[in-house]
This record gives sequence, C-alpha cells and structure tokens, in this order.
Amino acid sequence: MTFPVGCLGNLFVVIVVCSQRQERNSTDMLIVSLAVVDFLFIMVYVPFIVTTRVIGRWVFAASEFLAYANSCINPILYTFLLTKYRQSLRKLMCCKRQRPNN
Repeated sequence: MTFPVGCLGNLFVVIVVCSQRQERNSTDMLIVSLAVVDFLFIMVYVPFIVTTRVIGRWVFAASEFLAYANSCINPILYTFLLTKYRQSLRKLMCCKRQRPNN
C-alpha cells in the first residue's frame, strides 16, 4: 500500500505545483524537491524491504545497491533542484576567502 500511495501522492504534489501559472517561489521549489526525493526513496527502498521481509533473506544485490545509492543521489538532486543549496555548495567547494580591505 505504501508504494502506490507514496508514488501517486508525490506525483500529484509535483503536478499541482508545476501547473500553477504564477511565479514559483522558493517554498514551491522546496516542496517539489522534497517530493522528488521522497519519490526516489520509495522507488529504491520498496524492492529492498519487500525482498528482505517477504522472502526472509537477502536475495537481490541490485535492490540493496539501490537502497544505499539513494543516500548518494540526494545531494545531487538538491544541487539541481534548489538554487540556494547550489550556491552554498559552490561557496563551500571553492573555499574562497574574503580578503580584508586594506
């Protein structure tokens, strides 16, 4: 039940926010990015949980890989979806020091 409700719920959130004709603000973009991250979490963890809970043992290496890869995908998604996150990450990675005005 979690899989269809989670997928459809997040899909509806993205459709509603993207269908608005008005200018999108940062709250709307945050909602969309959280819906995308939540959707991907459901897509990668449901196969892993189903195989371990229903069958009772680890079966598919691919489902475990996807479950762990989800943690690596999130920062990449945030970078593409959120402008403020992208700017802060750029500052952090460049390590630019501000020089005093002398």
